[in-house]
This record gives sequence, C-alpha cells and structure tokens, in this order.
Amino acid sequence: VALLRFGEELRPDVREILAGFGRAGIELKVISGDDPATVDALARRVGLDVTGEAASGPALAALDDAAAADEAERRSIFGRVEPALKARLVALLRGRRHYVAMVGDGVNDILSLRRANLGIAMESGSAAARSVADLVLLGDRFDVLPRAVIEGQRIVAAMEATLVLLLSRTFYVLLIIAGAEMAGLPFPLTPRQNSVLAFATVGIPLIVLAIWVPPRRLPRSLLAETLRVSIPVSIAVVLVALPTYAFVLGTGVPLVEAQTVLTSLTVFCGLGLLPLISSGAREESPGRLVRLWPWLLAGIMLAVYLVILALPIARDFYELTTLGPHEVLGLLGIGAAWTMAVHGLRRSGLARRVEAVLSRAVGRDRMAGGVRPG
Repeated sequence: VALLRFGEELRPDVREILAGFGRAGIELKVISGDDPATVDALARRVGLDVTGEAASGPALAALDDAAAADEAERRSIFGRVEPALKARLVALLRGRRHYVAMVGDGVNDILSLRRANLGIAMESGSAAARSVADLVLLGDRFDVLPRAVIEGQRIVAAMEATLVLLLSRTFYVLLIIAGAEMAGLPFPLTPRQNSVLAFATVGIPLIVLAIWVPPRRLPRSLLAETLRVSIPVSIAVVLVALPTYAFVLGTGVPLVEAQTVLTSLTVFCGLGLLPLISSGAREESPGRLVRLWPWLLAGIMLAVYLVILALPIARDFYELTTLGPHEVLGLLGIGAAWTMAVHGLRRSGLARRVEAVLSRAVGRDRMAGGVRPG
C-alpha cells in the first residue's frame, strides 16, 4: 500500500524574483494551458499578487476585443488558454498601450513571443521558441530579469533627467533672447556669460545627475514627459528673468551690470530646477537621501557661482561685473521665491489638472468635429 503525492516543483528563489519584479514596477500575469484553479493555486503559493479571479480561456475566447482587453487588464491568472488566444491577449494588452514582455519555452509560445514587445525564451525550451525570441535566458536564470529591468530603468531615468536639464536651459535662453529682441532691449547674454550659465546649471549638475539618478518606473513616452517638464519651467524662468532685466536697464545702469543681474538670476532659477527635474524627486516615496541630494547639489553649485562672482579674475573672464551685497541678496530672494512657487505648484498637482482639463476639452472638440448630419 502506498500514498503517492504529485506536486509542482518551485524554484527556491521564486519569491525573491517576484519581489524584484514588484520593486521594478512590473505587473505580472500568468497565462497557462493548465486548469485555472491549478494555476491560481500555484500563483498564490509563490506569493504572486493576484488580482481578480482566475480567467478561463474558453470564456475569454467568446468575448469581443474590447471586453477581452478589459479582462486581460483586470485579471492576473489565465488558464486553459490556447496558443492563438495567448497571442491575442498579448496583442490586446499592447493595444491598451502596455509594454508587454512574454516569457515562454515551448512551440505553443511562438505566436505570443513574436507579438510581444519583448520575447524572452528559456534556454531549456524548444529551439523554435529560442529562434523567435529577443532574449534567451542562459541556464533558465529568471533572477537576472529584475536586475536587468531596474538597471535599464536607471539608464533611461538618467537620460530623461539629462534631456530635461539640457532642453530647459536651451528653451529659456532662446526665449530670453527672443523676448529681448521683441522688446527692443540690448542683447541679454554674451557668449561668456552664457558659458558660465551653462557651467553652473548644466555642466557639473548633468554629470552628477547621470551618475546619481535612481531608477524609477518610466513614462509611456520619454519625449512627451521631457517636453511636459522642460517647456513650462522654461517659460517660468523667462517670466521672472526678462522683466527683471528690463527693469534694471530702465534704472540707467550700464549694460554689463544688467547682463550680470540677468545671468545671476537665471543661474539661481536654473539651480532651483535641479530638485524638480531630477527623476528621484518624482518618486512616490523616495528615501531621505534621494530627496535631499538634489538640494545639496544646487547649494554646492550656488556656492561655486558666488565664488566666481566674487573673484575678479573669474568675474572678468566671464564678462561679469561686481554686484553689491544687497543686489545679490535681492536676486537670491527672487530666486528662492520663484523656486518655492514652482515646487509648490508641482506638489499641488495643479499643472496636471489643467493638462487633464485641456485634454478632455480637446477630445470633446474632436468628437464634435467628427459628427456629421445623417
């Protein structure tokens, strides 16, 4: 007499791997040909964060694309799924603007691997699956995937911070020059003054941000996110810097002094942007060091610029002039008030609410424009 027990053999590090995917912000779904109850039990056994009940393949196959896409987004476990339906689920998720990575090992996974944004095959799987996959996991090492994703997020987050920093400075310098020309004011910045502005607000901060920036979940569109941040902050810099330049010129001071005031105020505002545009500052719950380091960097670069402004040899090289203590403190006060206002608007979410209202308004206009009399 014997008692036989059959069970799935789980990887010893499966919980750690799933936790790594969670830290990377990746939503996991299990699509299998086994019975939904079996797949659901195994998923819960390994600690997978399951949303909704397990879905049955035949029931999903009877739904239209819209309803099936809703189910694909809402549920985490799918059982009794045929190869064609698995590929359809991948395509539906991509149609909902999800970036889909598919992991498979058999011939029945070929369609899904080809339709996914990223097809990942197991080394122990079929040769056909390996031939169509974008990546092959040597030694079936699942544990490398979370680390690879997090490192990729770090690289792209650094790219985003770099682009925002460069574009913001480019935009507000161009807008200041164009605004001065339209207002009939003297040319606002000489090449050397522009170089010290670039050095203090872009040069050194860009290198530090590229090394330090922490990983974060990436936006759907890197270009859209970059422009969404850089254009408003550039306009905000111009709204403060250009009127100050015109006011100082109106007092009858020499042009070089007015240019020094403009350069200094632009540097102060540009440094105030560093904590705003660094990717770590936009995390939902960043650590204390992540929150404070951009401010520390801005403070260091502020001290560097003040030293340049105080040293005659450096001041003359960058074609700047001496500013009195009261002038410097006044410009620092304007820069600090500007920084607090911009960060306050950012934290309040007002910009996102305005953007959402405008998007809905544009959507209604497009729908209204598309209606034709019957």
